Amino acid sequence: MVTNMKNKKKWLIISAALILTGVVVAGIGIAMGGVPGFSIGRGGQILTPSQYVMHELEKTPLDSFENLDAVMHFGDVELIPSDGYYLEYRICTDEQGPSYEVKNGTLTFLPQKSQGRNGISFFFNTGWNHSTNHTGSDYVRIYLPEDEYLNRLEVECGNGDVKISGIQADSVSVETDFGNTEISDIKAGAAEVTCSNGRIEIDTVEYDSLKVTDDFGNVSISGARGDESTVQMSNGELTLKNIESTTLRLEQDFGDTDGSKLTVGELTHTGSNGDIELTELDTKSVDISNDFGDIDLAFTGEEKEYGMDLSCDFGTVRLNGDNRSGSLEKDSAGANKIKARCSNGNITVITK
Repeated sequence: MVTNMKNKKKWLIISAALILTGVVVAGIGIAMGGVPGFSIGRGGQILTPSQYVMHELEKTPLDSFENLDAVMHFGDVELIPSDGYYLEYRICTDEQGPSYEVKNGTLTFLPQKSQGRNGISFFFNTGWNHSTNHTGSDYVRIYLPEDEYLNRLEVECGNGDVKISGIQADSVSVETDFGNTEISDIKAGAAEVTCSNGRIEIDTVEYDSLKVTDDFGNVSISGARGDESTVQMSNGELTLKNIESTTLRLEQDFGDTDGSKLTVGELTHTGSNGDIELTELDTKSVDISNDFGDIDLAFTGEEKEYGMDLSCDFGTVRLNGDNRSGSLEKDSAGANKIKARCSNGNITVITK
């Protein structure tokens, strides 16, 4: 036992010494103008920040295209309505620079020829050397005609903001790891917006189906009209306003929901921890469950139009100001159904 303790102590001392040596060497490198980090390209080659240079392309005409595949590892992506097809960028990458081409009706943009979609980058922003800092002012801007309809639009952004406006497409897919996403004034068949860490804002959109997924960050949707609408959130606030949808499905782990002017055929909401407040509700079917937090619902119809099934494990049910203890069940001649369940919190329902 004593021998094992001595060996463990020896290895701890060696490990601490190696870590300290690494910190000292890294500090010397940074002091000499280096930037910590490296990139593994698609072919397995390793590139350091000192091997990166700034590449700039002024607004340049492109051939027309029907599909768009754009990838950006570090920097912002912006799709802009215009009078034609253009490309503009400012990117710090290897000597070869970004890769783009229009082939068989598809524009493909990659920020680094040697890296492509399957490359991996590890960089640490110290602020010591802006000239090789990937998280600086890098961007790519793609211009498209306002009246053109794309078949497919796919955007992937690792670290940066995405802004899309005035686009029409059969299929839209936007995926961001770290950064905010803003989408406005678009028309789409199927639209999917995914973010690991950042804010999502969607305004004035029409679609057949819309799916929004955000792990960490707030989501705001306004002026949306479509058949199927789905929002899945892990941690963040959800704001909905002026939504028209045949179905609206909401899932939220941590965070409040605030919605107003919702015209929905079927509304479902599953919440774990947070308050749910929905006002000016015009809907035929509501099914809401919440573990920890209040549920406040205000409907545009009269009380007689709704059948209700409301229950709280620890809390109070109120209907139009009347306290109904912990549960309320009532039938109605109308076809509209309200079902709400709360484990720990109050349920308040207001009708016209």
